[in-house]
Amino acid sequence: MAGWRRWAGLALAWTLLLAPPVLAQRNLPAQPGERRVALVIGNNAYPRAPLNNPVNDANDISAKLRLLGFEVIERTNLKTSQIGRTLREFRTRLAPGSVALIFYAGHGLQIRGENYLPTIDADIEGEEDVPNQALSVRQMLELLDESKTRLNLVFLDACRNNPFSRKFRSAGDGLAKVTAASGTLISFATRPGSVAADGEGRNGLYTTHLLRAMDLANQPVEQALKRVVTGVRQASKGQQEPWMEGSIEGDFYFLPQAASPEASTANTTRSRQEAIDQAVQEALRRSNEQAAKDRAAFEASMAKMLQEALARQNALIESERKTRETAEASQKPAAPRGDEWEYVSHEEKQGKKQKLVFRTKAAVPGTGVLEELEVDGKLAHEWVFGSQLTAVGVPIESEFVVGPYWDGQMGGKATVVGPSLCTTVVGISCELDLKPAGTERISVGAGSFDARKYEGWLVVRNPGAGRSLSGPVTLWYSIQDRRLLKQVVAMNGTGTYFNFKTTLQLTAVRRDLR
Repeated sequence: MAGWRRWAGLALAWTLLLAPPVLAQRNLPAQPGERRVALVIGNNAYPRAPLNNPVNDANDISAKLRLLGFEVIERTNLKTSQIGRTLREFRTRLAPGSVALIFYAGHGLQIRGENYLPTIDADIEGEEDVPNQALSVRQMLELLDESKTRLNLVFLDACRNNPFSRKFRSAGDGLAKVTAASGTLISFATRPGSVAADGEGRNGLYTTHLLRAMDLANQPVEQALKRVVTGVRQASKGQQEPWMEGSIEGDFYFLPQAASPEASTANTTRSRQEAIDQAVQEALRRSNEQAAKDRAAFEASMAKMLQEALARQNALIESERKTRETAEASQKPAAPRGDEWEYVSHEEKQGKKQKLVFRTKAAVPGTGVLEELEVDGKLAHEWVFGSQLTAVGVPIESEFVVGPYWDGQMGGKATVVGPSLCTTVVGISCELDLKPAGTERISVGAGSFDARKYEGWLVVRNPGAGRSLSGPVTLWYSIQDRRLLKQVVAMNGTGTYFNFKTTLQLTAVRRDLR
């Protein structure tokens, strides 16, 4: 799944960037050699008050700015842990004399005249929590000032209702007025202290008109923003009016007047290539982050499931042991013990060996034979075996062993029963599916036997996770003795989960030990 996201993201980046947009043909910097750097953030996924447009706003603004010659650092649904490295990356891209731009769409709030832009995972219970779980507008302006940039443009589509206002003592509506340093122009989606609607289309109302203004050729930025004010005010019937603070020296044009065809072609080629490179890098970064999150979540889930399964398995074994000891101590002696069939299980990948012993206890009229199973000298469980195929779950690497007294007349299916990962991990089940594969003479540790050979599969299903595993099974069974002689099972799971190749064979037979 992670690989699919990676290539889907790359394909989308190339599809969008290689399409022939009209704007790209006019893509020129404001001045020859001028460096333009933008930080674009859009936050949708607030648990308490989700929004519709900000991620779309950030994506569309980023695409537009790349075509206008900007290097873009784009973040969507920013988390608290990402604030520091995002600002560091932005700072390292800025150089003295460059043009810097910040665009933010999402929730915004003010506390005692300070403006903050909360992350999507902000857990804000009071005013004191805000500075550590939000972007500070003042801090970002100080970063721009320290970088000695030529010109700074800040666009804040963040005047929506404050979802945390009930928990604050001094918070006001919208954002507070900001005094901008010379060379900095700040554009708010609406007047200080007012709120803006999230928007019903793909983009918020303010961002819609800002995108249009960026397409205006040979328009100074102040004139372009006046058009934004007029467009938003008319579209909202006067309910929302963008606001601008600060001043800049000289002129800045998002889209300057077109140069000669030769210069235009050269700049277009260079800018489109830079935009392609940035888009591909951004797609790779997003896919890698998502793949890492998916992998960590899966590993944590499987580790938790394994711990719970092992705890239940150990509890089941301990309960059966105590029940047996209590019964033996308080009731009459158990039925005389009979034959013993000893097996050795060898797991090749880890080199682990275990000993299993089936011991006959008593006949159960009309049903079958009661036997007990020991694993490495400890009682695993007791079971009544009849003529049907039985796959007994046991705490060994292969997770099961075919039980005795099966008539073996044909292949069959059997669900693994008894304490093993197949039965104690929540949501997981294992099924054995066998078919006859001929007869042959086989030699094992206990001697030579005429055997019927079966081949098939062990299928492990986890419907809750939407996945399953399967591995081949080969076994040899004595119809005369109604006993398993040898079985080989291989599985290639994830990590240590159902990842083994185990051979189990009969090593000794001890008859009539009563």
